[in-house]
Amino acid sequence: NVDVTTRAGILDARGLDPMGSGLVDVAIAPEILPFVTHLLDDSRGVRGRAFALFRHPVERFASMFYYLQTAHWEPTYSPHMANYTIMEWAKSPRAESNWLTSNLCGGVDGRQL
Repeated sequence: NVDVTTRAGILDARGLDPMGSGLVDVAIAPEILPFVTHLLDDSRGVRGRAFALFRHPVERFASMFYYLQTAHWEPTYSPHMANYTIMEWAKSPRAESNWLTSNLCGGVDGRQL
């Protein structure tokens, strides 16, 4: 078995040629570009198909903002955040970076998108 959920795992798997072996039906890899670059090879007919589900990044961001205003059980909960506007939260260090959107844009810092 190989672990293609990390960049290191993808690089380790490269020498084993799991995709070209014909033994793999499904591979789950959150880092799409390294997976495609190192494990697929169109010249040898080693191709893949992608299936993805995405939540709209703005809807996801807004949902997280409203959730964290009341989610006292969350480690990142802060009572004074209940008074923030969504724009104040977006500009604060408490706002999360959307990893998936950043990754699909080539690794740009999510706060710059």
